[in-house]
Amino acid sequence: MSRPKIKISLSDEKLAYSPGDVLVGQYVIDNLGDHKVVAVESSVIWMTEGKGEEDIGVQFFDRQKGPFDVRQLQQPRKFSTVLPRSPFSYDGMMIRVRWAVRVRVFFEVESQRTEELYFRLGNVSSILGDLSG
Repeated sequence: MSRPKIKISLSDEKLAYSPGDVLVGQYVIDNLGDHKVVAVESSVIWMTEGKGEEDIGVQFFDRQKGPFDVRQLQQPRKFSTVLPRSPFSYDGMMIRVRWAVRVRVFFEVESQRTEELYFRLGNVSSILGDLSG
């Protein structure tokens, strides 16, 4: 049986953004075979990883319920959101803050497929440099 594919792309093809930038992108769901899609969620999220409890925040969320025609899902579905002032992306020794566009496809037979495209918000290293200089 074929494995469904989710392709996420950002309009400007860059992966680093500043607070206040508008993140614009699209996704396509393909190779569905016999899978029947009952819902699709797209979101822009941030998440922490590392020591302590992991957190997640949602900047943008959209859920569309089916049923869907296969051709509908093969057409680009657009999203956009204004990026917030924080939290900035950060890769530290104890904690990591990551931003992602996440698309989840829910199938009729109690399963789902998720794809994420990571990007960076802000530049913590330049801020830390300003503080130490």
